Amino acid sequence: MRWWSAVAGFAERHKILTDVAIGIVFGLIVEFVAVPLLFSDTRLLRDLGDGLVDDAIRIHERLTGTVEHATPYVFVDIDDETWRDWGYPLVAPRDKLAGLLDRVMASKPLAVLLDVDLAWPDTSGQSALADVLKRDNANGPPVLMVRSLVSRAPKDPDQWPRLQSTPFAAAVQAPPSAGVGVSTATRPGYRWVSPLFERDADGVVRYARLFDFVCDGEAPAALPAAQLMLAAQAIDARKDRPEVAEAVTSTLAQFIPDRCGAAARAAPARRVSEHPEIELSLKESSVRVIYTIAWRTGAVGLGPTAVENGSSRPLVAVRPARIVLAASAGEAIDGLEGRLVVIGGSFRDSGDWHNTPLGAMPGALLVVNAAHALAQYGTPHEPPWWQRLPIALGIIIVVAWLFAVLRPFGASIAASLFLVLLTIPSALLFKSGVMLDLAVPSFGVFAHKFLLEIIERVELVRSKGFRALLADHGEGK
Repeated sequence: MRWWSAVAGFAERHKILTDVAIGIVFGLIVEFVAVPLLFSDTRLLRDLGDGLVDDAIRIHERLTGTVEHATPYVFVDIDDETWRDWGYPLVAPRDKLAGLLDRVMASKPLAVLLDVDLAWPDTSGQSALADVLKRDNANGPPVLMVRSLVSRAPKDPDQWPRLQSTPFAAAVQAPPSAGVGVSTATRPGYRWVSPLFERDADGVVRYARLFDFVCDGEAPAALPAAQLMLAAQAIDARKDRPEVAEAVTSTLAQFIPDRCGAAARAAPARRVSEHPEIELSLKESSVRVIYTIAWRTGAVGLGPTAVENGSSRPLVAVRPARIVLAASAGEAIDGLEGRLVVIGGSFRDSGDWHNTPLGAMPGALLVVNAAHALAQYGTPHEPPWWQRLPIALGIIIVVAWLFAVLRPFGASIAASLFLVLLTIPSALLFKSGVMLDLAVPSFGVFAHKFLLEIIERVELVRSKGFRALLADHGEGK
């Protein structure tokens, strides 16, 4: 056939151009056909994507020197020295927590998160903490309290987790008429929140929950995540009204089914914040955390510098709990007013340390990272297909050209380096809430390499027979 002869002649005269064209076609098939249909949920693709996004997060953390219009945090830290002074108790002494909460609430913060498990009883100081929680706090800073959950039974994966009982539920519980009698309904100024994140198979925490359906006795309930409610407080502080916090409450109420374990009500996704854009939906109850704040033991300030009205200060100030308790009862602590305060622990035996793309950090800093990311960037999203197309096409053209002019081994190294360099603009896009997925182009690099190796082997067999494979294998030893 003449047309085939013409194509073959053109390919022979313009080998590099032909190889690039073939590579582009192959890359587009991988990008928009093979991966979405066959490989969208494979372990290889997830690992490639996670590795590149982790690199982008580390670059983002190093490039972020200052942040504007960011609500600063204070971490009241039960550190190793504080834990030693308390006598290494198995349970955080409730009278100490009462003292911390008393002083923090008197300091006029925007909100305070008590990131300590209150399920375990401590008779020595239990009444002191209960007395603080019984105070009328309708006009005070919102107090968020983590509520531990009893996990789903392995034999019944569809069963929702159940609320762990706590002796402090009665202290903050609203009258039965306010919440259909469930203990998640609290008096004004208090709120139970979920402490859950998601740990990947490699032990790294990359995703934060936004909410969880729970069984409160036999009643269904939706528990917002600590990081979501802290972010809501940060955004509402800019507007001077509880708009986002109320939107979260009303949206989750629409999702709750009639009974525990039932499918959630059919409800459309709802945007609870416009600037930044935060969306709650039944399809995605967790989001990737864009970490900005790394942990440094002994530091008094963490993360980038927060700039507001010409003044600058560390995004996260660290205050040892023992120093806060040194103040008199009811005395305001300098530096807490107008900040979001998290009371938690970094002592080594807390069991609340987690691996992240920025290294190990205490659970309280996980919450701060996730809350800050939500308040600054919103829920991360991929760009629409019409924006992904030119990005993917550009990557495919470069990779195809590398494989056309270099041997497969050298082209693989060069293509991998090229993808690593792309993590820099990917990191810069985080500030717009855009999560650029480089996993598919990465998969295309390795698939392209694998295909070229197969083609080389087939051509070797056609020209020299199967014994050539054995000889080639022997030379490679």
